[in-house]
Amino acid sequence: LPHQLKHLGKILPYTSGPFEHCYNLRDIQFPETLESIGNLVFGNTKLESLYIPKNVKYLHPTFSHYNKYLKRIDVDSLNQWYESKDGVLYTKGGDSIHTIPYALEKDTLIFPKTVYSINEYAFGLRGLTWSYPGSSYRRNIDYDTLNLIRHFIVNSRLRHLGERAFFTSPLESLVNFEKTSVNIIPYQCFRYSRIKNIKFPTELTTIEKQAFDDCNKLETVEFTREFVSTIDTCAFANCSNLKKLDLSKQTRLKNISWALCGNDSALKVIKLPRSIEKI
Repeated sequence: LPHQLKHLGKILPYTSGPFEHCYNLRDIQFPETLESIGNLVFGNTKLESLYIPKNVKYLHPTFSHYNKYLKRIDVDSLNQWYESKDGVLYTKGGDSIHTIPYALEKDTLIFPKTVYSINEYAFGLRGLTWSYPGSSYRRNIDYDTLNLIRHFIVNSRLRHLGERAFFTSPLESLVNFEKTSVNIIPYQCFRYSRIKNIKFPTELTTIEKQAFDDCNKLETVEFTREFVSTIDTCAFANCSNLKKLDLSKQTRLKNISWALCGNDSALKVIKLPRSIEKI
């Protein structure tokens, strides 16, 4: 494809990956008729910006997935379903963060007070390839050579995290996370991210499967209250820098799941609550 792609008359809604791996694609202009953009449409291109027309009512969570050069997403002011603030894509009204461009021109993103939820894959980066045997993931992105946003300051209204919201992302810090109302950390939410420390919210009850699996920069995990009743399979597996896991105050926890801390080679201390009935 050429560096620019202009619309020619009416175009049907894009579905899945029509421009994925167009490595030199730098610009695309949409027709006003466009109503939806599907899965992986712009994956792995050199697009630095996207403009969402006024009639677009659906954007797939991974419509711009794996665009490590994307700096901003803008939305037509007449669009009734989405809006943009400083290059970040939100649902209309600002309740939910839909997509955070990986190369957003900020070192730190401060969440607006309106934000209640973070969409699935909102900052998830598909920067992995398959490796056999065992079909294990391996990285193929050198984060240190790319200008990617890495730090977030969240607001106290935040309640919901989508699955894989920060999957394989360059995320390093999540400031004020303990002050949010998040009660579930969903499936693979932080997997393969570069987060270094995590302090959990006071209302947290559940950490789902592989939530922090393969976070090999993770050094400290801190629980602020005693409400956690479920920590699922491989929640903290393959965290090669984690030295201590203190669950001693989580007295609602009955079971220790399979491979909870599997392959945590630096782990020296584990403290379990008296409530544990099954390992």
